[in-house]
Amino acid sequence: MVDSAIAAYELALSESHNLGPAMPRYYCRLARLYQQKKMNDEAIENYTMFLKIPGKADPIHKEPEDAQTRLARLKRGQELAAEVMKQCPGNSCRASSIFPRRVTSG
Repeated sequence: MVDSAIAAYELALSESHNLGPAMPRYYCRLARLYQQKKMNDEAIENYTMFLKIPGKADPIHKEPEDAQTRLARLKRGQELAAEVMKQCPGNSCRASSIFPRRVTSG
């Protein structure tokens, strides 16, 4: 179902000259679908496109604020993943060396 929705939004955006004022919201919705599928690079690209469009959406909607929050989280996740990769070239580290266990008193 998500795959067919992605295909429909991609098709609509490829024919964006016919969409009128609804088009900016399609980028946001497509980004959410990509995020749902853990396709974070594509989600980041579409949130970024959405936020670059002047008059992104009707001001009564929370989409721009939500898109900024989601985009920031995705970018932070990429930064953390890059840090882990620097610490563990070639996946040579075990999870316990990167994320040490908490010691709890019992």
